[in-house]
Amino acid sequence: RILTILFVFILSGCLLNPLLETNADLDKQHFKKTVTIDDHASNTFVTFSTVNGVQEKQGTHQRVFNDNFVRGLLNKRTKTKTYQIYNVVYYAGAGNSASKKHFAQANYKTPTGDKIAPTNILKEHEDCSALNFYGQCLYNEHVTFSVDEGLLKTVATPNTRRTPTDNAWQYALIPESGDSHKDKLLTAEVAGLLESMAQYITMMPTE
Repeated sequence: RILTILFVFILSGCLLNPLLETNADLDKQHFKKTVTIDDHASNTFVTFSTVNGVQEKQGTHQRVFNDNFVRGLLNKRTKTKTYQIYNVVYYAGAGNSASKKHFAQANYKTPTGDKIAPTNILKEHEDCSALNFYGQCLYNEHVTFSVDEGLLKTVATPNTRRTPTDNAWQYALIPESGDSHKDKLLTAEVAGLLESMAQYITMMPTE
């Protein structure tokens, strides 16, 4: 049943998250409140994530299909920070290895123009259990790419010239085969993560 729901949404082009266009409550304070913080004493890094900030759930099982969010990693010893954009992408294709897209690069907006960066494919999954019904398999990829803090601060800075629908940072995942996957993050989501990390740092004990 889950496969049926997902095929319907893929074929109808409805996997892009409509909440990014319609929900006025998705402001910076919302994302600050929903940031998850993973800090274990045995770990060198604290992990911050906006994964719970906004998710479009489908069907009676309320499954999340396509998703994207920001992750920040804080080195507890050096206080250095690194950032990743995390993507989960579902798509359909013929049941052979050539149909896997392998999102190997990201193309994202910067103040000086588009930038191409390599990605890190964390997981690729193929499900051909519905092949006899739909003639296609389902695939999903978990993909990250790194961005620097300076760019994220620029993205998060309020801009009065933007219209409400412009308050998002655009990017695309470029595959080795097939069409690119275009996506975006709300500027408020980026701002919420940055402020959550900054606030956490001020509360850390000094050595």
